[in-house]
Amino acid sequence: MSYENSVFINSPFDDDFEPILQAIVFTVICLGFTPRLALEDADNSRLRLEKICELVSASKFGIHDISLCKTKIEDYPRTHTDYWRLNMSFELGMDFGAKQFGQKSDKRILVLEEENYESKRTLSDISGWDIEAHQLDYSRAIKVVSKWLAKVSNCDEIPPSKLIGMYTGFQEWRYAKNA
Repeated sequence: MSYENSVFINSPFDDDFEPILQAIVFTVICLGFTPRLALEDADNSRLRLEKICELVSASKFGIHDISLCKTKIEDYPRTHTDYWRLNMSFELGMDFGAKQFGQKSDKRILVLEEENYESKRTLSDISGWDIEAHQLDYSRAIKVVSKWLAKVSNCDEIPPSKLIGMYTGFQEWRYAKNA
């Protein structure tokens, strides 16, 4: 796997979020890139943070979905047992640090969120970044990721409508195979 074609995908692995993650991975592959996820190395004897550091270092591109860095609205009022989810934000910071302080100044980073401007509530330091919202809609995630990768790399652009059609066909095949 080459640095030039690797895309580190930092995303929630929750069941409810799976359609968005699948759409992002599908789009990355269709555009000729290699998705890199923390789950790709099943060696439990290694620290997860070490694995993530390696993935960040080995990937020119980073896609960071910080949509689930909050508790659900039905969890309010907050109690002492509620926790904010910070892993995605932490990994975004690692990737940004690799770009700023490391030898990876050619890194390109895309930040996704569920709703526009949500990140300003929890990560106000990234004000001014062009953060994209997918509204938990897989077709919107495909559009955003494909346009971004085409813009920041030398890959051939595939129209988002074609990618969405390909993805729908893939999901139909997958469903029929598992039925």
